[in-house]
Amino acid sequence: MQSANVYKFGDRVIVCSLSKTTAGVWIVHGTVTAVAVSNQTGLGGLVLAALDGSISGIPHPKVWSGLFDPVLREAGVKTYSAFIKKASLIDVRRNESTVALIPMQNQGAKDGFLPDENAKHSLENPAADALGQAVTRLLAR
Repeated sequence: MQSANVYKFGDRVIVCSLSKTTAGVWIVHGTVTAVAVSNQTGLGGLVLAALDGSISGIPHPKVWSGLFDPVLREAGVKTYSAFIKKASLIDVRRNESTVALIPMQNQGAKDGFLPDENAKHSLENPAADALGQAVTRLLAR
């Protein structure tokens, strides 16, 4: 499985690749990029690239501070608390050719994001523009 997170923060969408550590924990790893909310084709391409960059078996971190900093920088904030106040999240997972988009409910800084499985949307081998449109629709909810 490959995984990525897509955050909406203001008028930007931030896409980051997630990789699985040797201890089985998914963490931000690799490229973190942002595009304007209106850039659906560009967004789909970024999500596909983030999924391509998602790997398993990276070393488990010994130090956890700073792992989320690339996302905070793209959002233009300094703290997770400031980020989560305004952020929306779509969890993206790919198994072979199926891409699942799972909207997450923002529970605030203490509890983070929880999945809304009832709103899950799946696409079979999506092109970049179709994936970008689906992500944009879910972020607009």
